[in-house]
Amino acid sequence: MMSSSQTALSRLLPGGRPAMLLQQISRSWVGPERHAAARTTTSAPHVRDAMNLTRAMNIVIVALIPCILIAIYNTGYQANVLMAEAGLEVAPGWHGVIISVLGTGYIPGSVLASICHGLLIVLPVFLTALITGGFWEAVFVRMRGGGRQGDYVLLALLFTLSLPPAVPLWQVFLGMTFGIVVGKEIFGGTGKHFLNPALTGLAFLYVTYPAQMVGETAWAVHGPVSYT
Repeated sequence: MMSSSQTALSRLLPGGRPAMLLQQISRSWVGPERHAAARTTTSAPHVRDAMNLTRAMNIVIVALIPCILIAIYNTGYQANVLMAEAGLEVAPGWHGVIISVLGTGYIPGSVLASICHGLLIVLPVFLTALITGGFWEAVFVRMRGGGRQGDYVLLALLFTLSLPPAVPLWQVFLGMTFGIVVGKEIFGGTGKHFLNPALTGLAFLYVTYPAQMVGETAWAVHGPVSYT
């Protein structure tokens, strides 16, 4: 029996059958094959629904895409503005090397320049949070057994969006570690914790390293405060 999403696709496309690509997307997001429950109920009532926690998180990730794009653009734009005010022609370190190779420049009014610069700032933070979250999930899955929930991807996104762009990567690791271990896993993992892991990690960084989180250098990635 096809799911409701597959039925809807069949009605929209000619011939009454969804295209192979759309069918694969539908199955991977809402189909029963990808995220079958490890345990099923043995007595009534039986609820048949294509939605579960993993799929709900996937929907949230898709809903975050506009926010992520704006965050990348705004981060690059603010960095370019601060560089112009500081009189810096080239960003320090590897940022400057990559931007020189790409040739996008540092003009604040250029959308492409702001996106490229912002991506170079945001992407390392996100990858650090993502790898940290995946590591701790693998550790606790191995300790407890059972399947992986995969919610660390959403947590990494939310944590990244909550951090100032000038945050050191080692602080990203510490904050993500504290958020997942103390904010989630010690209570039993996904669905059993009452704290938001991303906000728990953010609160830990605010308390432990307030100068880097709310100080003058928190948002000045290449600005005059950071490099004078």
